[in-house]
Amino acid sequence: MNKITKKIFLLCSFLIISVSMLSVVYWLYPQDQQPQLESTGQSSNTFNSADHSDNSGPAQARDAAFNSTSQMDTEINCKLQFNASQKLVVNELTRDCFEYFISQYGARNIDEIRQSFQRYVAQGFQASEQQQIQELWSRYLSYREQLSKLQMNIFEALRESHERQRDLSEKLIKTSGMSEERKQLFEDLKNELYAHSVAEDRFLYIPLMFDDVGLDITRHALAEHHEMDELVEKLEETEMSSPSWLGIAKQLSETVHHHLQEEEHKFFQQAGKILADKEKETLGKKYLAEYRKYKKAEKPK
Repeated sequence: MNKITKKIFLLCSFLIISVSMLSVVYWLYPQDQQPQLESTGQSSNTFNSADHSDNSGPAQARDAAFNSTSQMDTEINCKLQFNASQKLVVNELTRDCFEYFISQYGARNIDEIRQSFQRYVAQGFQASEQQQIQELWSRYLSYREQLSKLQMNIFEALRESHERQRDLSEKLIKTSGMSEERKQLFEDLKNELYAHSVAEDRFLYIPLMFDDVGLDITRHALAEHHEMDELVEKLEETEMSSPSWLGIAKQLSETVHHHLQEEEHKFFQQAGKILADKEKETLGKKYLAEYRKYKKAEKPK
């Protein structure tokens, strides 16, 4: 009786060990080789750039139309799904898709990102599906815009001033004579350029000087800042009602637009690879504090 009990015990132990080993092997087995179970209630109407493309030229050209300069070597990370009731499935994949397009900010402005996303959706979804996607996309963009105001990095803060510079310089060259509008716009533009350049030099370009690539960026940017300063001085020394004043103002406007375009589409991309995420946020706060301080003060003569 004792021997039989011992044999039963050994047999049970062997079975337990075997089952345990099989479980471990199954757990370690690559997931992509295990049978895939379709989730109930979710259709296969999923549009993904990687799934619907091949290595042909037209497909690559199509993807490139939706990529920013910094994303040219990447695949579009966008998997939007609809369930059996043709309702948009909201999950991490949806958020990742939206964030992929939002990450183009800097290389593209927000309007260009909206248009790019709209074209992308129009390419792969039916009208009823497009409406659902666009509604959720609009709400998500609004949420991100509000969030950015609470947690703005250096590049987002700089772009706010860039938009004001563009607006003021464009309005200035449409004025004439010694009008009050021209005087006020010129003062506003001078103040904006001054406050922005002082704060930007201190909290973007000086930190970049400690990197070889950053040093080249800094030299180029500071040279363009100096060029704009000289044009402002020329305007201050020239009779405002003279034709030559408007010619210098147009030159300043062109220089401002060129500089901002180069910063947003080139310098910011390079600087973003040098600065850590936490550093970008810290510098953004310091830039805004410095910028606001100099906005309130007159530029020294």
